[in-house]
Amino acid sequence: MPSTARSGHRSLHEFDGFIFDLDGTIYLGSSPLPHAVEAVALVRSQGKKVAFLTNSTLRHREFYARKLTGMGIPATAADVMTSAHGTALWLKDNSQGRSLTAFVIGEAGLIRELAEAGVVAKSAWPVGYVVAGLDRKFSYDRLLRAHQAIAKGARFVATNEDPTFPTGRGLIPGGGSIVRAVTYSTGVRPKVIGKPHAFLVRQILGRLGMTPDRCVLIGDSLKTDVASAHAAGVGSALVLTGISDRKDLQAVPPRHQPDIVLDNLGEFCRLFRGR
Repeated sequence: MPSTARSGHRSLHEFDGFIFDLDGTIYLGSSPLPHAVEAVALVRSQGKKVAFLTNSTLRHREFYARKLTGMGIPATAADVMTSAHGTALWLKDNSQGRSLTAFVIGEAGLIRELAEAGVVAKSAWPVGYVVAGLDRKFSYDRLLRAHQAIAKGARFVATNEDPTFPTGRGLIPGGGSIVRAVTYSTGVRPKVIGKPHAFLVRQILGRLGMTPDRCVLIGDSLKTDVASAHAAGVGSALVLTGISDRKDLQAVPPRHQPDIVLDNLGEFCRLFRGR
């Protein structure tokens, strides 16, 4: 089925900044998706600015930059925004006198991003925060310690609430499944940093030096990517190579629809060229 666009939507080449989601948009697992390398190169060839955005917290931004570069998409850590990095930035700028210490439910990437922002990871109370993301060694003991810290006054912060994320093996449980366990146990809703909220996109806009009307976010999920674009006021393009499909689109009201729907990044390239 050909691409579709909402009435009044601008042509892709009219934007100056392009924010690409990673999992399900640029790659699946260790393999780039068809036309991903071409799409990013095409945008850059026209002098446009490119950034990459992911809710993933497992690795530091340098890992994703190396991964992209190895796929033929040159990138540096400065080009990548993760919800782990965004969480570190948010904590650094919003501590308001609270101790920058945290009990962390997460892996090496999240812990390193927090450390680089001056947040000290601790294994037990007292801590200023409980920070939760994807943790493949999550256990009852970690849930207990998070519960106890929040009960004593630690602020609960979640990197994201993704229930799943796409891999080369299909969808697997995401950080949101762990965040939900802590929420259910404590009855406390966290401050959520990642998509679908606007914070990460706004951080990228600041780095690119652009206003929202000059940028478009390209992603594979209605609930995270498109919703985040709407929250931040940037353009939105849904590519049907990851989480959401056309059946999902039928269940979404007009105000939550993406500006444009693409079967793949090959269509992105065609539309960017104005064909």
